[in-house]
Amino acid sequence: MTEVSRRSRWGRTLGAIVGMIGALVGVQSAFPLRQAAPTAKLTLPSASLGTSLLRQVQSCAQKQLLSQPRDLVQDFWLTTQRASLTCFMEQVVLDGTGVVRGDAEMRMQAVIAASGVQVPLPEATGVGRVPLTLVPENKLLTVPVQVENRRLPFLLDTGASSTILTLETARSLKVAGTPFPNELLRYFVVGQECDRVVAELVPLPPLAVGRSQVSGLNGMALSRVGLPGSGVLGMDFLSSYDLLLNPKTRELLLMARSPFPPTGTVLVGKLGVMTAMVSLNGRPPKSFLLDTGASVMVISRRYAQEIGLSLKGAETVEVRGFCGSEKALRTRLQTVELGGWVRQNLEVVVLEGSVLEVLGVDGIVGQNYLNQFVQHWRFSDRNSLGFPSLGHLVLVPVD
Repeated sequence: MTEVSRRSRWGRTLGAIVGMIGALVGVQSAFPLRQAAPTAKLTLPSASLGTSLLRQVQSCAQKQLLSQPRDLVQDFWLTTQRASLTCFMEQVVLDGTGVVRGDAEMRMQAVIAASGVQVPLPEATGVGRVPLTLVPENKLLTVPVQVENRRLPFLLDTGASSTILTLETARSLKVAGTPFPNELLRYFVVGQECDRVVAELVPLPPLAVGRSQVSGLNGMALSRVGLPGSGVLGMDFLSSYDLLLNPKTRELLLMARSPFPPTGTVLVGKLGVMTAMVSLNGRPPKSFLLDTGASVMVISRRYAQEIGLSLKGAETVEVRGFCGSEKALRTRLQTVELGGWVRQNLEVVVLEGSVLEVLGVDGIVGQNYLNQFVQHWRFSDRNSLGFPSLGHLVLVPVD
């Protein structure tokens, strides 16, 4: 069984703005805003746009609430949360075809500005140096994370905008969560069994990696994740630092942030994760998600056809995701080029579904490419959503 990209992606970014979502329909926010936490300076893309979107979300949520049977009044809080999250996704983030809008971040910032809510930023202290553990069957890496008085292995995942706990870990830490509508997961995850997944938005305790610590994070707790550890260490934590990742020595350094150097590859932030222009088989470059939490390269069937990749004789495999498994095809690429570095004959999984189209990228750069390089990641300041708008990556071959 092939494991590729196990986590929900930009669906998890709702955890960072759930406080605002609750305010949209006049109810108490799921996570109280921290008065002591620093906040990003808000920019107002369009006051009229923000006000209009805010009204659309409110109207949508109110219609959903009015359509509910009267006997659900006792579950008003959960019903309100579900309606708010669903309407926010439909009215602000997704277009009419269910794909993440290219201007989704701008629209989200406009709604935040119109609502008057400030998204609290995480607080990062210290620097760290820790060993990484290789998961042999899929070449992924885990990192030791100190959570309260426990040292737990988390998947190192630049493809996750938010940190995730397994539901079992969240329960053992006594972290109180707010239910997340599992029907929304279908937009962002691999698998056909989202109705069986339990998902919660949770306030996270301070997390430490070595001597580095980040507090004030909101994440998710998920059941049925099948992770090689107790959770996922996502970009909400990682982008607080410069990262020096050495897959050969299996070591991660978390350092004070530094300016972008003139050489290397500029990355574009997309709702908390980083994308870069990548060329496959010598074709014009397209936007790919950079994902240390994916074992291999991933593209859609549509993009495979666009670049003329033959799927004749490709092996049918099952790809595991948060919502179970789904069928995919496994074949090989002639070349993969990122930032001038070319690697040949890499395995690629071609997804039958439309997850990549929904996310607005043409593919995923996985560990079968990234593990061939020492990687120095840098990130810009966070915007009003709490996400870095830009990043920078320097690759040095491990050989």
